[in-house]
Amino acid sequence: MKTLWDTIVAVATPRGVGAIAVIRLSGPSALEVIERLTGCAGSEFAPSRARVCEVFATGERDVPLDQCVVTYFRGPHSYTGEDVVEISCHGGPLVVQRILEECLQAGARLAEPGEFTRRAFLNGKLDLTQAEAVAGIVGARSEAALRAAVRQYRGELSAPLRGLREQLVQLAARLELELDFSDEDVEFASREELAGRLEAALELVERALASYRSGRRVWEGVRTVIVGRPNVGKSSLLNALVGSERAIVTEIPGTTRDSIEVERIFDGILFRLVDTAGLRRARDKVEVLGIDRTWREVEKADVLLWVVDASVGKEEAVGEEAWALRRVWEEKGPDLLLVVNKVDLGRQIRLEDLGPVVEGLRSVEVSAKTGEGLRELEAVLVETAVGKEERDGGLLVTSARQFEALLRARDAMERCRAGLRAGLGAELLALDLREAIDAVGRVTGEVTTDEILEEIFGSFCIGK
Repeated sequence: MKTLWDTIVAVATPRGVGAIAVIRLSGPSALEVIERLTGCAGSEFAPSRARVCEVFATGERDVPLDQCVVTYFRGPHSYTGEDVVEISCHGGPLVVQRILEECLQAGARLAEPGEFTRRAFLNGKLDLTQAEAVAGIVGARSEAALRAAVRQYRGELSAPLRGLREQLVQLAARLELELDFSDEDVEFASREELAGRLEAALELVERALASYRSGRRVWEGVRTVIVGRPNVGKSSLLNALVGSERAIVTEIPGTTRDSIEVERIFDGILFRLVDTAGLRRARDKVEVLGIDRTWREVEKADVLLWVVDASVGKEEAVGEEAWALRRVWEEKGPDLLLVVNKVDLGRQIRLEDLGPVVEGLRSVEVSAKTGEGLRELEAVLVETAVGKEERDGGLLVTSARQFEALLRARDAMERCRAGLRAGLGAELLALDLREAIDAVGRVTGEVTTDEILEEIFGSFCIGK
């Protein structure tokens, strides 16, 4: 039976051969385990001081397994809040495995994924948003994702949300005080004051919710799908943006029959660029499959790069796919950028010639062949997909879990606001506020369930 009082152990560094590896112990018996492995008394390990020790197999004191650097962190002044011991040994897979086995023999058990960070959360060393940020720091694949994770780890999301929750608690307390003295026919909480403070709280929640669009894209990468008619230069544009020949380019329309995905970083933001089959009436079964796949990619896109050919007339440049792409943009929310390609061949069309189908769209003129306009396209792509404010400061919601909890909070707060305007009694207003308090608490972990914890920490690597 696994419990939170077990002493756990795991290798905290990646598998494979390396100069060193780190084996981490945490729990009430961590110091006893290292005593058994080294033969040294626990008093010889000063807190937060490294000590060179030989580590032995059980019952064998003639030849050590390795000479290691052992560091003891006395709880609560450790990552998990418990006694923690870190063993830095040579990074050969065999010696790492043997030391790990000896730790298990000495009474530790193998840690589950994320169990060290889970204990840090349960022991009050981190809140839930900071725990999620740990996984973000480990898994960051771009500078922007790393910055966002570090900001969240420092509490830039949880601190204002804790303040928000405290405000809501105070409002609810004033309403409930009024209920306790209902026989006195006294209104302890001015409805005008309540309404003003509730509006300020709602404004904070709305700002947090609005940041999720950019926060998710920074955290996960921006899925950018290149679409358009055949032979407008979609594959050439992909190759030009990534700086290599990743897609086959020919003068024959319809060369691309499948989706090609390539990752590229622009201004610290990870973009997942997807080249797709040209949109037109399919001429064979294979092309039908390719175009169907294109529309599926359109449905999943964060940003659509709609490529048109500048060197042809209006009828050739825009077909029946144009309004379909515009409907996706208007109804489902991906950003839509118009890329006017092949400007090196001469401009036969003007944007105003294309009519209402391009109304309100931002456009960039480029030549995938010569490179003209590509830097501008990259800058516009970053600005459109993420924006500057969300990257440089302020609230940044990054996970669906956080977003959904804040949606619940906003809904409850809006019901409370409507109740105030309708003159509802304090008991009904307090109920809505309590639901909002619960929802905000779920973001930071002040209110949580085992299911939420399993979902979050189950995605961690073992040893973190």
